[in-house]
Amino acid sequence: MNPQSSGPSTRPSSVLPSEAEQELKRELLRVVLAKTLKKSGIPPQWISVEMNAMTQPSGEVWIEINFSLQIDEPRFLTYISSFQAEFERRLLEIAPDARQWLSRMAWTVTPDPIYEAALPSPGYWETVMADRELTARQKGGKGWDRESLARHFSDTNPGDMVVDFKNTQPPDRNIENLAPPKR
Repeated sequence: MNPQSSGPSTRPSSVLPSEAEQELKRELLRVVLAKTLKKSGIPPQWISVEMNAMTQPSGEVWIEINFSLQIDEPRFLTYISSFQAEFERRLLEIAPDARQWLSRMAWTVTPDPIYEAALPSPGYWETVMADRELTARQKGGKGWDRESLARHFSDTNPGDMVVDFKNTQPPDRNIENLAPPKR
């Protein structure tokens, strides 16, 4: 094919996609957001989204998603990572190539002084980290090293359940008669 012809051609992936392609991806992201909100029962007015195109040095155009939490609802914050994971699962079901053009997802949370809680003490976060580490080990995401295993057993105190079998004796049947009464 003549390089100067105006006929259809395939363009290299490093060439900027058309504005129509970008708008199609943005619309796909809006639909996935709406479906994720509806399926999860989260009021749609709680989350807005801004999508920005970012051109890489290679010429590729990626989309960045900025979710904005419109209300300060502490109970939603507990599930924010689950919501994002559900959004991503739904997106990848529809557009398996989304990892090729979606650069990142970010959140903006505007705190409301009415719901502001005091930060816990530093010791609280140490406990949180220990719990996360324990959960990761229990789920196989992290191995058990001697120090962690010793700390786990000292924290859970299973030593109280250890029975010394060397000094264990069968029950004295003269004292403890388990037989039914004689008639």
